[in-house]
Amino acid sequence: MPQTATDHNAKLARLDALLLQDWVPNAAMDLSMLDGFFTAAISSPNDIAFDHALPRVWDVEQGVAEPVFPSTEIAEEMLGLLREHWNYVGAMLGQMPDRFDPVFSEDPDGVVIEDWCLGYIAGMQLDPKPWDGLSDELRDVLEPVFLYGTDEGEDLLKELALTPEQRNDIATALPDMALALYEEFHPRT
Repeated sequence: MPQTATDHNAKLARLDALLLQDWVPNAAMDLSMLDGFFTAAISSPNDIAFDHALPRVWDVEQGVAEPVFPSTEIAEEMLGLLREHWNYVGAMLGQMPDRFDPVFSEDPDGVVIEDWCLGYIAGMQLDPKPWDGLSDELRDVLEPVFLYGTDEGEDLLKELALTPEQRNDIATALPDMALALYEEFHPRT
């Protein structure tokens, strides 16, 4: 049984603080991007191992930069928190979909989903071939992720000039989108 949401939220706060440390590469993911990344990697049509995904956490573009941990204890803590979050996301997607709750940032205008969507796209790129073969219906389901997680989408967003309410509506729909894709590739029995 996964840890409680309260326990996990405390661990996420600690992980967030660690991701912001000077010894973490500048190319590393923030917490929201990490959550989207893990969601896509775990949802992938092919199994993605945590260890295969980890280099992209530190260097989202190339997967080559690495942190210079200040101590073995901090390294173990951080890697443990990352693995726990990976397992937590997997448990929510696969066993408790009604409790799946993406980690979004917030700003004065409301929920910020760009980083989560960028992370989701990065997770898809770990094994892009099966994602390329998605049906038109599933590509439509992914439209908010493409809108907020790609350069082309960013250009379209400028044209659309969505209101904060419209952005919040999209944010509210993202968990169902993620669950639909997970279920497509990992049907519950």
